[in-house]
Amino acid sequence: MEMFSIIVPIYNTEKYLAECVESVLAQTYPNFELILVDDGSKDKSGTICDEYAKKDERIKVIHKENSGQIATRACGLKIATGEYIVFVDSDDIISLNALERIKEKFQEHHCDMVVFDWCKFSKAQEAQFVLKPQSEDLCINTDKELYKTLLDGDKYNSVCRKVVKRKFLCDSDYKHVSAVRYGEDLLQSLDIIQQKPKTVVIDDVLYGYRVNPYSVTHKVDIERFVEDRLFVRKEVYERILQEQLYDEEDWTWHRTNEIVIITEIAATIALQKNKYKQKKVLFKKIKNSDYWKKVIISGSYKKNNMNLLSRIKWFLFKNNFYFLLFFLVRLKHI
Repeated sequence: MEMFSIIVPIYNTEKYLAECVESVLAQTYPNFELILVDDGSKDKSGTICDEYAKKDERIKVIHKENSGQIATRACGLKIATGEYIVFVDSDDIISLNALERIKEKFQEHHCDMVVFDWCKFSKAQEAQFVLKPQSEDLCINTDKELYKTLLDGDKYNSVCRKVVKRKFLCDSDYKHVSAVRYGEDLLQSLDIIQQKPKTVVIDDVLYGYRVNPYSVTHKVDIERFVEDRLFVRKEVYERILQEQLYDEEDWTWHRTNEIVIITEIAATIALQKNKYKQKKVLFKKIKNSDYWKKVIISGSYKKNNMNLLSRIKWFLFKNNFYFLLFFLVRLKHI
């Protein structure tokens, strides 16, 4: 039986950690190791990890100084022995048959990576996991299709929606990007995709993503958010450019997706409680960035591929109608 290595980076999540660990231990497919990496937690998370390790020999625990989520995953990867690597955030959960279902897909398609769907929840019992045996799996057959499916837009950013063979994960410690807090998942996904794994996308909902209703409006470091998102989106652009896979039509399609992302970045800024003057400075920073100049306004885009709300937000942001943008975004969230 092939083994899964499930890596959980942990930082101050004592409130939810047990639910995460229990969802792994309850798997219908038993051949796995669970690697809990305590990233210098200041609460009782480290103690909880040690207590679970005493109860189940499949659990390994690492305690380390705080270095950020992506570096913490890399630390867990160094001791992983399984053929397949699974990443689970410590406040999230997975469905009871997640590993069994994913293993079936690896066997059925003889692939290197399986990408699946997720659901959002606030309480674990409300997570809506769904198997869709009648749906048709998307088998990605070309490098261009791989990049367009997994990199364009925000849909498949998270590494938590991907299970990949260990040999396709690089051995970087990611210290050079340890400061990135927003969008760091995509940096690791970029490295995986660049290895060109044979990939299958399935519709099954196997992962539960916990939503904190206060996180967007109260806990965003707005300056770091803008800096990180610009950095990550530029990295996506440069990787695609490096691969030389896209023609003019593909770049138009890519630019359209990026415009939707930039409007959501602007909307997130608009929602914050920071002063208008500070928000305006950040908007200016976006429009002075290489990302804006090289990607966003460097050519044509397809309005018809954007919904009405995205088109309105884009018009307001592009033309500096910031007060109207603030009003629209806040009205939508009332």
